[in-house]
Amino acid sequence: CKMCVISECIKKGKPAYIEKYVDELGVWLDARAYPLMDEDGYVVRVIEHLRDITELKEAEEKLRLLSVAIEQSTEGIAVYDLKGNLLFANKTFAGMHGYTIDEIIGRNYSMFYTPEQMESVNDADRKVKKDGKFRGEIRHLRKNGTTFPAEMSSSLILDDSGTPVGILGTVRDITEKKRAESRIRESQEKYRSLMDSMDDPVYLMNKEMKYL
Repeated sequence: CKMCVISECIKKGKPAYIEKYVDELGVWLDARAYPLMDEDGYVVRVIEHLRDITELKEAEEKLRLLSVAIEQSTEGIAVYDLKGNLLFANKTFAGMHGYTIDEIIGRNYSMFYTPEQMESVNDADRKVKKDGKFRGEIRHLRKNGTTFPAEMSSSLILDDSGTPVGILGTVRDITEKKRAESRIRESQEKYRSLMDSMDDPVYLMNKEMKYL
């Protein structure tokens, strides 16, 4: 690592650097070399600098994993400023609303709701700013004008001094969940209707053959 960067510096007569994991030490090193030239332009001396960047590399890896997790999440994830302008969104969030990420960054969250829904949205916004969090169901508006039921969870983002700087929101499309619940209700209603239409008494038993 050290000799490689020095050789590169001497060969090209320009500053050189390399990042390398050193197995023997168990650390990441940032090795840099700077040439000192004589009047004829030849390298006569090299100044070298080594820096332990293990913590930085570990932080970068954690950030990379977090970024992958956010992008691959099945839930829509978005970050807004306190005025409701979109600062970040993953592909799932953009896709469930029928947009690309570039189409929505910088836009206000009002674009995802009908005027009738905005009263509920504003109530949720006030709650998260007051209590630090919100969770509930609010329908969302797609680019094509259709709406879908969504389960929302929002939390206030604070800086190091505890000052609110933004809002983190997650959105889950619960269309299929609502359809399943509707089918269950329909089945229950048909079952009750069938039971009510019978003239003879009906007794229900569990698997242990006990009456319910």
